[in-house]
Amino acid sequence: MSLTVSNPPLPARWPQSSACSSVVLARRLPAFDFLLPASVLLDGFRLFMQFLLEQETNYLCGATFCMHTPTRTNYRMGCYARRFSTCIGEFPLLVPHLMYFYPRVSIVKRAKRLSLDILCALDRIHTAGATTGEASALIKSVWTLELSDEILAGFAAKFVPLLETWRNGGDLGFQPIHLTSRRRAGKQEKPAGEPPVLSQNPA
Repeated sequence: MSLTVSNPPLPARWPQSSACSSVVLARRLPAFDFLLPASVLLDGFRLFMQFLLEQETNYLCGATFCMHTPTRTNYRMGCYARRFSTCIGEFPLLVPHLMYFYPRVSIVKRAKRLSLDILCALDRIHTAGATTGEASALIKSVWTLELSDEILAGFAAKFVPLLETWRNGGDLGFQPIHLTSRRRAGKQEKPAGEPPVLSQNPA
């Protein structure tokens, strides 16, 4: 007897939707009603990500920005801009470059996977207030390198005042980021419908 006899037949065609990305997102992420507007949550998420990326760079370099020390282990090589997308919107990020590559899981990649949990935590922090414990738990969930309790406490002590500034609607000090298109600058497209110009070789 065939084992496939009792299996239900597959539909001839899966239902289509005009908002395919929203449908996929709704299947993957559980429904959650945030108390804050999306713009406020995205500002908090961007603040969190820029803080972590800066602290990770300092950690891997063994020195802060423009600090001269013989114990330095790496060097900054500028940064690049990228978009970070969440289930409620996207925001720009400045990701630092390092001269020497250090094998690790990317903070951006882990934050992408935990984006809904981070949004829920930020929504809760904005409502109830920022504490050292909340800040430490949030940092530890996304940090991908070895992190001692002393360093974690130092990160949390720096991050809590930033969270309070965000909660009170203060200036977060975001730098303007201009995201350029992947298309090469100066490359012009021909108008639609214009026939291509074919080169003619003399007979």
